[in-house]
Amino acid sequence: MKVTALYLGKKPVEQLKLTPEGIIGDKERDPKRAIALALHDEKRIQGLYPKGLCTDRYKENVTLEHMEVEEGSEYWLGTSFVRIHTVGKDCFPNCPLDDPCHLTNDVAFGEILMEGEVHVGDTCIKKE
Repeated sequence: MKVTALYLGKKPVEQLKLTPEGIIGDKERDPKRAIALALHDEKRIQGLYPKGLCTDRYKENVTLEHMEVEEGSEYWLGTSFVRIHTVGKDCFPNCPLDDPCHLTNDVAFGEILMEGEVHVGDTCIKKE
């Protein structure tokens, strides 16, 4: 899987520095959700999906060309090492959408196990 974009907050960046405490400069403090990943999806990027409560609020740290991650699996991400804790995102009960949006399947959250850096163009490789 290739890294196609990186974000610190909602700002696009070329690299992220990851530590077991979280991403340097990021506000997320839950170690099991220290990093957010999402599938590179042109429809999502262009805003073509129906708007739910999360649509404008959610922004991943890492966008992957193809996201094939599983809960509990571990990955080399650039020079860092991460474990996926959650695949998908729960919908809010008061979301105006009748059906779950793309965020219920196309995102994942993980823990940073080993400090390192990730750059746009790096790979995400599953530990075998």
